Amino acid sequence: MAKPKQDHRMYTRAQVDYLRMMEAQRAIQESIPLYNCALVLAMTDKVGPEIIKDILADANSIFDSIKTGTLSFEDCAEDIRKNLGIEVMV
Repeated sequence: MAKPKQDHRMYTRAQVDYLRMMEAQRAIQESIPLYNCALVLAMTDKVGPEIIKDILADANSIFDSIKTGTLSFEDCAEDIRKNLGIEVMV
C-alpha cells in the first residue's frame, strides 16, 4: 500500500501564527531563569547585592512586558541603541 501524501495545509494561517506566538512565549519563559543567573554572575564582583536585586526586579518586569506583547525585542534594542549607543542585534 502506498504511503499517503503529506498535506502541508493542515493548519490555517491564524493557527500557525498562534502556535508561533505560543512557542515564542515558552522560549521567553524558559530563558528568564538562565538570563537572571547570567546577570547575577556577571555583576557579582562589580555591584552590591541590593543593586543586583533591583536590576533583577527591573529585568523581570521587562520580561513580563515582552511576554504580554506590551514591549517588543525591537523596542528594547532601539532603546538600548538610543540611550547607550550599543548596537544590539534582534
